[in-house]
Amino acid sequence: MKAILDKEAIRIAYCAADLPYNLALQCVRTCNLVLQCVRIGEEEIAACDGFILAKRPIPTEPITGEVILVKAKDILEVQRKWKAKSLTIESDSIDHATITDEASGNTMETELVRGNFPNISKLFPATNVKAHAALSRHYLALISKLTTTDEHIVKLKVREATEPVEFTIGKTRGLVMPMFVNWEEK
Repeated sequence: MKAILDKEAIRIAYCAADLPYNLALQCVRTCNLVLQCVRIGEEEIAACDGFILAKRPIPTEPITGEVILVKAKDILEVQRKWKAKSLTIESDSIDHATITDEASGNTMETELVRGNFPNISKLFPATNVKAHAALSRHYLALISKLTTTDEHIVKLKVREATEPVEFTIGKTRGLVMPMFVNWEEK
């Protein structure tokens, strides 16, 4: 299998590598390698840690239904070390893969994770959406900066797509104006 990861696809690995604080406290006892890896195959990359799931389409060769599990920390290590903007991950065995920085040609060998990744297609709710709102990622990042070391939960209240989304972080409360988007557009 061969997969090409652009900058946005590489970022998916953060979902598995940056464990939440409360999960990190229990990591020695409960975390396993499957939740610390990314799933690559079937023309997508996916990562989850038990609290967050993210997936994104990517080009893969050959398209045979083959899936590999790569340690998220290895992908991020290569990206940080070489400032990679595009990586190629190739595997022709069940045990190892090669991660290559497209710009520099630098490579790193990694051991693949053996295990079963959660069936992510079944994780997305099939129920009808009650309310939706499109928020700027800039403002979501700004909201996260309002937290202290003791506050880990951001509460969001969505009323209507055109009304402000209310957020609460500890004792901090505020509103974020929604963006207008075409919800039918993929």
